[in-house]
Amino acid sequence: MNRALWKKAVSDAWPQLAASCILLVAFGWIFVWLMSLFEMPQWLKLLRLMPDFVEPILGVPMARLATPAGRLSVLYVHVITLLPCIGWAVGRGSDAVSGQISRGTMEFLVTLPTPRASLLVAPAVVATLGSALLALSVWAGAGLGLASFEL
Repeated sequence: MNRALWKKAVSDAWPQLAASCILLVAFGWIFVWLMSLFEMPQWLKLLRLMPDFVEPILGVPMARLATPAGRLSVLYVHVITLLPCIGWAVGRGSDAVSGQISRGTMEFLVTLPTPRASLLVAPAVVATLGSALLALSVWAGAGLGLASFEL
């Protein structure tokens, strides 16, 4: 593999990755803090106000969501958690080819004496490792929150 391709893939991805990781750690911590403000009976009353059709959509009994683990599990399916992950997947996936074309660098990269597959392997590996880092960021934010507050 060409070292320049790896360097370019990392340098293209790191600003989005850094911003997304910071957002996910901060949101995980804030989410645990907000959940710690609700007492368990209050949370159960809030869940009982939900219409009957919500429970089949969730796929989890409401009583299970009233436990501390159930309250924390909402963090992993919250829209603020999912948006940076979707943005990362779409951004890195589209940047591998169409980003190079729009910047005018694809024509240059294709003329290099490297295998064509190597043009896509480096961005794919960076995207995969970045996805793992995003998941670790959510987990770290929840861990920091649990270390700071009691659910």
